[in-house]
Amino acid sequence: MQPYAPVSQSARRPFATAQGVRQFGYSRGSFLSITLFNMVLSSVMLLAALPIMVVIAIAIKLRDGGPVLYFGSRMGLGGKPFKMIKFRTLPVGADKLIGGELLSHQHKLTTPFSKLLRDTRLDELPQLVNVLKGDMDFVGPRPERPEVYAKLCKQIPNYEQRFMVRPGLIGYAQLFTPHSCPKRIRAFIDNKYVHLKRSIIWDLIIVVFTGVVLTRSVFVKGGAYFWRNAIRAWLLKDYMERRELERVTQRHASLCMRVFSDTSELCLGDFTLVDMNEECLKIYSDVDLEDQSIRIYRLGNVSRRLGKKKRKRCTVMGEVVRKRELPDAELRFVYIIRYKPISQLNQYLVDQYFLHKSIV
Repeated sequence: MQPYAPVSQSARRPFATAQGVRQFGYSRGSFLSITLFNMVLSSVMLLAALPIMVVIAIAIKLRDGGPVLYFGSRMGLGGKPFKMIKFRTLPVGADKLIGGELLSHQHKLTTPFSKLLRDTRLDELPQLVNVLKGDMDFVGPRPERPEVYAKLCKQIPNYEQRFMVRPGLIGYAQLFTPHSCPKRIRAFIDNKYVHLKRSIIWDLIIVVFTGVVLTRSVFVKGGAYFWRNAIRAWLLKDYMERRELERVTQRHASLCMRVFSDTSELCLGDFTLVDMNEECLKIYSDVDLEDQSIRIYRLGNVSRRLGKKKRKRCTVMGEVVRKRELPDAELRFVYIIRYKPISQLNQYLVDQYFLHKSIV
């Protein structure tokens, strides 16, 4: 089996024929102008980001003494492999443990600091070197690992179209969907981009927009990380509760459940959903759920876009793992429920609309 996509020879030589030029989405002039744009902007951004990169490198080295940078094999233009550079956020040898799967919290490989780097995309700053070298554009489909392509993507119709352009530091699918989004959906979004006429102005708008969004994310998530792991740890010390997974408050969410007994199935109705993370939900209820098998058949959330409300729903399975009683409260019971989405699509809905994992 070839380690990369079987792209035709003419596609690997973008200017061999007029048809090849159209296939890549570049004209001869646009290819040269975008390359020049990449070189100038990546050089400026590397100089501007150098102090931040030095701080991150020192922090990574002090934490475990291992390599600061990670060089991972990725599939680029024409499916040709190249080495993509990132700050190392996983243990050495994590590639072998993950294999062709997508990284998730279930692998137990991330720390709060590495999660901060990944969530804010600061770990991807060294990829500016890949842009400067010409391996990547600023905007384009995100480069894929050969193992993931072979296991999850090879059978997706038209997936190879992404190899008709250089991969990007910023991807449309990466920008608007979480990492758990089904590959078919991400491929559809990326393929729409591949067929667009390339424009330096549009790429610059995407770069500036992404920079503004991520700068806000750095301040918000960085401030929260500093508060939890520095100030609270110093002030509260032994009392402080350490959490591996960040809780997300659910202000516009609802929850419905069904309870299964030995002889019947009972719909319990709505509950108050307080917050959740990738593994558990916290709810308030006046119903005693002890020793009962639970099916959470609907999570509901109201998303707002352009001033309009739109309800998003998904289905998960759940079990009570902790119970606390509040005798004087209107809702007497507090429950922690471990849950699992029933499908990949439902996992995507949880990550997108409840945990807000996408960049935008």
